[in-house]
Amino acid sequence: SFLMESYSGTGYTTANGATDTIGFNELSNGLLYLNPTLNYASNQFVLTDPQGWGAGAHPSIVQAGFINAPRTTDYIADLRAGLKRDFESGPFSSVQFGIDRKTRNKTYFIGQDFLTLPNGSQTFATTPIGAQTAPIPTAALVNGGSCDPLAFMGVGPQVCYNSMYLLNNGYYTVFPTSLSSIASPPNWKVHEVDTTPYVQFNL
Repeated sequence: SFLMESYSGTGYTTANGATDTIGFNELSNGLLYLNPTLNYASNQFVLTDPQGWGAGAHPSIVQAGFINAPRTTDYIADLRAGLKRDFESGPFSSVQFGIDRKTRNKTYFIGQDFLTLPNGSQTFATTPIGAQTAPIPTAALVNGGSCDPLAFMGVGPQVCYNSMYLLNNGYYTVFPTSLSSIASPPNWKVHEVDTTPYVQFNL
């Protein structure tokens, strides 16, 4: 499994594209109610890197999306060995003794990839990597191309599309973060062994 982000906007980086003036007021329940002036369901919205996040990488990348693919493996084993000795007389009826051994191995790995937009002649030597914008294909649109999940806070209809359709049909090129200068979260592993001897006297 993985977590996927897909970005769209009206232009590449904050220096391009439309701007919006957003008013707001506070409702009686404390919720902020927004009043945008931009039509977020307009066909001027395209696949792009609206904040220019990928420009800080080396090589420079048009980051139109991102994938996080964490994987955790956890192994736990418990082994107990013991003996019991019964007594016919004395203050104790029996005694038990032995050893308990627990082993745990846990590993965490996270794979990360930039999603760029193919530009036909793209190579990993191209700067920046990926086309700056690409239209959202009609086949990827959901609910006629617009939906309104944030109506409760005043945000009007927005462009809605199936990002998995884009990934599965060649509208994205996957570029591993390991090939760039972007620091990746560290992978880690834990190896733990607990050994506990015990003695138990029974009345």
